[in-house]
Amino acid sequence: SYVLTPTDIANGYVTITPSTAMADGVHQVAAQLVDQAGNASALSTAFNLTIDTVKPVITITDEHSNNTTSTLAKAGDIITTNFTSTDPDLKVTIGGQPATVTLVNAATNTYQATFTVPASGATQGPANVVIEARDVAGNVTISTLPGTVTIDTLAPSATATVSHIYDAISAVEINSGGVNTAHNVLTLTGSITGTLASEIGRAHV
Repeated sequence: SYVLTPTDIANGYVTITPSTAMADGVHQVAAQLVDQAGNASALSTAFNLTIDTVKPVITITDEHSNNTTSTLAKAGDIITTNFTSTDPDLKVTIGGQPATVTLVNAATNTYQATFTVPASGATQGPANVVIEARDVAGNVTISTLPGTVTIDTLAPSATATVSHIYDAISAVEINSGGVNTAHNVLTLTGSITGTLASEIGRAHV
């Protein structure tokens, strides 16, 4: 019980802090006035109050891209992360940029977030995944997955030059004017100017 003070009566309201923390769950709160003689008023209409101190639970399953090498992403590639969350109020960033979130399966609380790498403005390097979930009570959980996909939108700075083309079977050189050959196996020689990054592993002809 709480004894009203003249200030409480003048204010028309009172603030009461429970002596012990209220447990999680649904509680009914009602008020009743009792005068000094012991006369009691009727109980006020009960107010339903739900205490929820449990934070959302997030589990990030994976991150990959639709690039030929799923751990790399160039401009135009789509990076995808799959995860579960106990609450649907979600914010997801991939590589520091907002991602599009889709509910995959409501029964299992499974979601998918995607981000398309832009031609410019993307942060180069690991595309870290950050997921924030908020429940109706305001509890917040933030979960992070260090990027398993590396964003790389920069073209190689080195240049390649083809100096000679040979028919690999007859060893006849094909000059710039063109030489007919009955074979489809060629040998190319040339040079590279500049420094190649370690991840470059093939050339296109």
